[in-house]
Order: sequence, then structure tokens, then C-alpha cells
Amino acid sequence: MIEWISTVPLPVRMVALFAVGACVGSWVNRSIYQWSITQPPMSPWMRRHPKAPPRQWFDYLPILGWWGLQREEPIYGRFYWLRPMAIEIGLGFSFAALYQWEILGGQYPSFLGEQERLTLANSQLFALHVRYLAHLILITLMAIATFIDFDERIIPDQVTVTGALLALLLATVAPDVRLPIFPTVYNGVESSSPQVTYALLHAASPQTWPAWLQTRSGLGCGLACFWGWCFAIWPKIWDTRFGYLKALQFMWASMIGAPRKHQRADLPPRRHALWLMLAIGIVGGAGVAAGWAWGGEHWLSLMSALVGLAFGGGMIWAVRIVGKAALRQEAMGFGDVTLMAMIGAFLGWQTALLVFFCAPFTSLVIAVAQKIFSGESHIAFGPYLCAAALILLLWWGDLWNGWADDIFGLGWYIPQLLLVLLVLMGGMLMGLRLMRERGEPA
Repeated sequence: MIEWISTVPLPVRMVALFAVGACVGSWVNRSIYQWSITQPPMSPWMRRHPKAPPRQWFDYLPILGWWGLQREEPIYGRFYWLRPMAIEIGLGFSFAALYQWEILGGQYPSFLGEQERLTLANSQLFALHVRYLAHLILITLMAIATFIDFDERIIPDQVTVTGALLALLLATVAPDVRLPIFPTVYNGVESSSPQVTYALLHAASPQTWPAWLQTRSGLGCGLACFWGWCFAIWPKIWDTRFGYLKALQFMWASMIGAPRKHQRADLPPRRHALWLMLAIGIVGGAGVAAGWAWGGEHWLSLMSALVGLAFGGGMIWAVRIVGKAALRQEAMGFGDVTLMAMIGAFLGWQTALLVFFCAPFTSLVIAVAQKIFSGESHIAFGPYLCAAALILLLWWGDLWNGWADDIFGLGWYIPQLLLVLLVLMGGMLMGLRLMRERGEPA
């Protein structure tokens, strides 16, 4: 199949992928309006507004259909159709451009040279197409998360939980979805010069894969990562106003209670039914055990995705807890936690760490403009996590082989450094809060 696809001229493939991307963009628009809370049903694939004129067949066409839907401007506002049209155009171009970039070896480091990258890419066509498919899924889900977060400052679990489970499944059945690396140390052998071979990123990169992760201890570690994520996404209430013992009792009751049939605006939503959470935990745990029994590259890939899932979500969760304790207000939404867990599952914990530190730079211009023109200091952080993930995805080869592999070569010093930074961040935020409370300029 892949060999047949590769015989089709590249421009033809790109045109076809643009059309596929535009159709996926239509689904993205429907998901944005369906999974949001306050947005009206603007997509032609949703129930028509009572005041809207009857829909025509061409209204359902990607991109072009929005031109005809201008007639609904009196209902949804002037130029409401521009954003959904731009999303479909953007995803169409993204599907085509990303294909050209990845299939021609764009994720390989530039030190290889153009001809060497092409030669290596032609020898890895199946791996490149599988990796491209995984990245398409990630980009599609990040597009939904971005625009819902912009609109309502929430990221629904339909995006992040589904995406994380898909990432784990893909990592298990297709280990080639992992990002390529050209390590200076591979299997304990120093590379004296660049070679036209590559390894795949795993949880221990750039070090060698620890043998103990192949044992039952490795299985226990994988299950701990997965069930820790299940606990994180399990709807719960944590309230320490009446002491920690009561808080634990309230949390347990909120976790096993039946979902609300009628949601009140003053209560946090209960996102999943008990049976669904149990099913995810049991079936997912069995899947982790099956991946461990499968062994080889399949377990290595799954374990790497599980570490990315736990590290990405755990890092943002820790920042959220420390920020809330220091500022005495919400510092980061829980949707950012589940979003980063999904990104870590797709791209690995190393990439998740780089995304976290790059995201503030992607948000800098918009955040400053928002503060100047509207005075609003709260920003939706999810879109900038997605933007940073996309940037790292495109320039992965040079970023990893240029400097990141040396940083991650520090091994266990990295979590120790992160712990120190977390403590320093908490102290800084607490100091800013105390200065603000005393009326001093922050």
C-alpha cells in the first residue's frame, strides 16, 4: 500500500491531502461548537437554528459552504463564517505541507544534507507515513482544543482523554510513531561522525534503554503511569475547608457518585460516569499488560508513551497546585494538565518538557497586546502549548541533535532541577501576592 502511494506524483498526493484536511476541518468546526458550552450551533452539520433559512446541499461543502452561510450573519454576527472557513483552509494546507515536510525528511537534522535526508526518507517510507498519521491526529485534536480554549478557557475531555488513549494505542501497534533521533551515544557506542542511520526517541533517550523496564518492575511502572493518569482525569472535589480527613471523604464521595442529570451553573461539572472511568482503568490496564507481554519495540514504545503521559500531565498539575497555593487563586486550568498529558503521550516526555518552556514565548506577543488593549491579564494557556508543540514538531531534528540531547543526557539531574525550579516559582509567586496585598507595586 505504501509503495503504491509513493508512486503517485507528490503534487497529486498533496492536492488529495488538502481535500482531506478541509473535510477534517469541517469535522473540527463541528466539534468546536458541539463540545463547547456557550457557543451556538454554527456548523451546518449541527441542528439548524430556528431562525435560520433552510440549508442547501452546497452548505455542507468544506470551505465553499461557508460562503453561502453568510446569509446567517443576522443570527450569529457579522463575519462569523470567516473563522470556520479559515480553520478548514488552514487544516487543508497543514495536511499537505506537513506531508511534504515529513516525507522528504524534514524532521531529520540538517547536518545530513538534502540528498542524505532524501535517501534515508526513501528507505523509511512506512515509518514516515505512520508517523505522519499520528501527527495529523495530534494536530487535529490540538486545533479543537485551541479554539475551544480561546472561546471559553476550557479544554474538554473529549479531546484530551480520547487523544491520550489513541496515542497509547498507536505507540503499541506502530512503534515507528516515535520521533527520530540521531544519537551521539547509541547502545553504548560513541558515534565519531554523523551517520545516515537513526534511532527512535524513547523514555531513556539519549541514554540506553534500561533492562529493568523489560521486567515485571517495568510493567508495574507502566501501570502506575496509566492508573495515575486515570486518577487525574477522574472527576473529584477537593475541599480542605473542613480538614484533610473530610476532604478525603468528600473526594471519595464525589468520585463514586452518580453523574448529575441536570447541571447547575454553580457546581463543577461531573465529566464522566463511574462505569466509564472503571472501564478505562480496567481495559486500559489490561492493554498495558498486553503491551508488556508483546515485548520488544512495542513495549518500549508503549512505555515511552506512558512516561510521556504521566510526566506531561504531572508537570502541569504540579505547577497548577503550587501556583494555586502561592497565589490563592486558580493559576492554570485542569484542561492544560490533560492537554499536556496528551502531547507527552504522542511526542514523549522530553518533548513535553521543551513544550512547557517554549509555550510562554509563543504567547508573549498576544498576551502583551491583550494586556495593553483590554487590560485582561488572564490568558488561555492551552493554545500556546499547542503552538509550541507544533514548532518543536517541525524543527525537531535540529533542536534535538543541536542541543537538546546534551541537556537530556543529564538524566536524573533533570527532575531534581525541575523540583528546585518549582520551589523557586512558588516562592516568587507568593512574594508577588504578598506585595500586591500590601498595596505595593508588583
